[in-house]
Amino acid sequence: MNKTKLGISTNLYAFIAIFVTLWSGLIPALLVTGYALIKEEDIWLKKTVTKGLIVVLLFSLATALIGFLPNIIDLINDIFNLWSGYFDIRILNAVARLFNTILNIAEKVIMLLMALFALKGKWFNLGFVDKFIVKHFE
Repeated sequence: MNKTKLGISTNLYAFIAIFVTLWSGLIPALLVTGYALIKEEDIWLKKTVTKGLIVVLLFSLATALIGFLPNIIDLINDIFNLWSGYFDIRILNAVARLFNTILNIAEKVIMLLMALFALKGKWFNLGFVDKFIVKHFE
């Protein structure tokens, strides 16, 4: 089992980094990922912590895009209101909330699986994210 320059195993560092990335915000996530990219030599560790950051950023992007739905719905409603019309927006807002809830659960499940795989020193496959990482690490 490889060790980091901090003296802990690369598996444990990757596990901790994924948890930090998921629950501590962007700055701590950038710090744990940046440290691994700059100071550590183990390529598996670098790819794993980078993958964790990318996954969280992708889910954040998806959540932000879904967050625009209520704004767009409000815009449509305001346009209808200009001509004394009515546009029922409640169901569309409920759909946006449902998608956000699904995304939040999916993000946590994927990150927990990634963390458990990392602790065992294994790679958790995520299709296009893996292809992206391989492309940019080689």
